[in-house]
Amino acid sequence: MKYPLLLKELAEEYRMKPVTLKKHIAEGLLTGKKMGGKWLFYKEHIEAYEKNYAKRYGGRHEEN
Repeated sequence: MKYPLLLKELAEEYRMKPVTLKKHIAEGLLTGKKMGGKWLFYKEHIEAYEKNYAKRYGGRHEEN
């Protein structure tokens, strides 16, 4: 995986809708950097998201 990922790319990776990831950002489950109106996600953001997701939902994201 090449970093940083855009919101759309991360959504495709996790087979989620971008709106779901935006909801997770608003809830504090996912963090990233917003630059020029676009969300960017680096490895540390994604690793933290996977941990937070597992804690909240009791599972983990599968790699494609």
